[in-house]
Amino acid sequence: MIEKLTQSRINSFPIPDKRTDVRDELVTGLVLRLEVSGRKSWYIVSRNKGKQRWSFIGNTEFFTLAEARKEARAFLGLLARGEDPFATDPDPEITLKELIDIHYKPWVIAHRKSGNCTIQALYSYFPAFFNKAVNDIKVPELEEWRMAQRRNGIKAASCNRRIGALRSMLNWAVGRKLIPDNPIKKIEPLKEIDSNKKVRYLTKDENNRLMAALIDRENEIKKGLAFGYSMKPLKGEFADHLRPMVIISLNTGIRWGSLVRLQWDDVDLVNRSLTIRAETAKSEQQLIIPLNKTAMETFRQWKEEMSNTGAKDLVFPSPIGGGVLDNVRKAWNSALKKAGIADFRWHDMRHTFASNLVMSGVDLNTVRELLGHADLKMTLRYAHLAPKVKMSAVEMLDLK
Repeated sequence: MIEKLTQSRINSFPIPDKRTDVRDELVTGLVLRLEVSGRKSWYIVSRNKGKQRWSFIGNTEFFTLAEARKEARAFLGLLARGEDPFATDPDPEITLKELIDIHYKPWVIAHRKSGNCTIQALYSYFPAFFNKAVNDIKVPELEEWRMAQRRNGIKAASCNRRIGALRSMLNWAVGRKLIPDNPIKKIEPLKEIDSNKKVRYLTKDENNRLMAALIDRENEIKKGLAFGYSMKPLKGEFADHLRPMVIISLNTGIRWGSLVRLQWDDVDLVNRSLTIRAETAKSEQQLIIPLNKTAMETFRQWKEEMSNTGAKDLVFPSPIGGGVLDNVRKAWNSALKKAGIADFRWHDMRHTFASNLVMSGVDLNTVRELLGHADLKMTLRYAHLAPKVKMSAVEMLDLK
């Protein structure tokens, strides 16, 4: 299959029933391989002495379309000049610090939203390995490092994330042919039994109390008895940003970072959908969320109150300067206090969205897709909320 690939198309490819190769129409020889496991990888198909040869570039997790095309053009250019692209071998002597400083740091900062945090984490957690050749780092010594972390009170989940950051970098380096192999690829993650935390979500009564508190707040703002986030109270359904932001969060499960970066172009009131752009998503992959009636009406009413509703205008801009809204912490905490709701964060509205879907009988894989989770393991935290669904499933059996 030949297709003119785009990054959004690559992100949205469904998992195939069998291995599928998609050839790029723009760069002859560049192939996107789709696996039944969900993995997506880049290859270059060339001919060497009359024989077809497949050369691995890397996974789409580490290589964007533009980067894969650049790699393919460089590779094919060497072949066209009669040079051997396979002549350069990985460097088995490169140290961990050299790998981070010279190669990984510039790339991850340029291509990942959390790039700076990733580099800081690698600097903080693994200085003991900096002067070792990457190829000489062994699983037993990393397990010893992990045991020391555990003795210092670090939870299993944190240890797994730290080693995950290191493993991801080494996988990236293998894909770039900087090192011959990932020496820690066989290290097993710790069981996170000390990190189990009950999912916090709003009960129906808490939700009603929160909405009542938000409406009371707006009435006070409109009467001049309280201050809102706008320079002056808005004249429509809402007095300021807070209540519509809460309603949208509860009905879509959108994260704060994506919410405050929404543009009106992302809100499709005709087809009833909300697009989370890849550059604003935690997963860095585009996500499309259907809008229910409540979310649709909220967006419609809010749009009527906004003066700037162009395609690239922010849906919830900061009242000061019109940029990205920093936070609504003071008003949010005040509303929670008035509603008598404790131990509840803004992010817990995402848990409320997912929990209510599961309790309504929606299957976990659909919930996973709506949340944008790459792995079902992230969604399984809500499985305990579906006992009725499980009971209905076994009731369908009639084995005698």
